[in-house]
Amino acid sequence: NLPRWIDRLPDGRPLEPGGVEPEVYVKAAPEAFTPILLLALLLAAGGWWLSRPAAADRGPAAVFDYVRDRTLAGDGGALWRMMLPPARRDYEGFLKNMREGRPPEVAKRYRDRTGITPEDVARLGPEAIMAREQTALAKEMWEGSRVYDVEVRGEGAILRSTLRDGSERAWFLRLIDGAWRVDNLQAVTDAEGRYLGRADGTVPPEWRRPRQAGDGPAPPERLR
Repeated sequence: NLPRWIDRLPDGRPLEPGGVEPEVYVKAAPEAFTPILLLALLLAAGGWWLSRPAAADRGPAAVFDYVRDRTLAGDGGALWRMMLPPARRDYEGFLKNMREGRPPEVAKRYRDRTGITPEDVARLGPEAIMAREQTALAKEMWEGSRVYDVEVRGEGAILRSTLRDGSERAWFLRLIDGAWRVDNLQAVTDAEGRYLGRADGTVPPEWRRPRQAGDGPAPPERLR
């Protein structure tokens, strides 16, 4: 059994018959420990605030800000945590192409920029690879980046941002269980800004444009 300190009453009598005498006695009233407890609580709250996921009531742009700020702070796994299963499957498909070197020029550029080899991709899981990738490209991709437009329709949102080098990208986010999460890291929109959906043709109903002559078969009614 592990030793147990003897708790004593104010008059010095032991509270319980068993236990071990401490080597050092601390004589202080309970209120003397209040500042220490408050400091511990504040430190714990501060750690939670820095590592918290973006709240839904802060809007879709908060997801982008969270990923950018956490990645620049050295947390390469922030983006993966904000991704829904469809976005993760897209990334796994991308890594498969990088492992197989398809197309060669893209695979070479990826290796040169990130230092990640096909052997790394084969050995490590997608979450670990993304963390390494995001850390390697943190300044290039995230420093100075910002959201310049957000369009929300129902439980979906298109988020448009600019990167440090002036290039642009668009994400499609969905509101799931009260929180905004990334559904598509490479959202494609038409000339009028409507979301064109995933490669399999699935588009959320609220983003679907009116059908026109020559459109072909109707797309699936579900997103995934």
